[in-house]
Amino acid sequence: MPPGWTCFSFPRLAVTATARTPRGRLRTGSSRRGGGPLTVDPYVWNERAVRAWRTAGFEPVAEQPADADHAYPWLLMEFRS
Repeated sequence: MPPGWTCFSFPRLAVTATARTPRGRLRTGSSRRGGGPLTVDPYVWNERAVRAWRTAGFEPVAEQPADADHAYPWLLMEFRS
C-alpha cells in the first residue's frame, strides 16, 4: 500500500488475517514500499486485536486518547520484527 492509505477491517476478520500473515512477508513488504513505518491503531479495549498485532510483529509505541478519528482511546503500534 502506498504511504498515507488507511485500511479498515472488521475486528473478527482482522484477527484471522493477522494470525495467518507471515512476519517475513510483512518485513519484505514494508521495506519495499519505502516511506515511514508500518503502523496500526487498535482500540486499547480490544485486547484480542492488540495480541494479534503483537503476534504479527507490531510493538506498542504510544497510547492515545479518543480523538476525531477514534471513538475510544487507542494504541499506536509499529511493525518492528
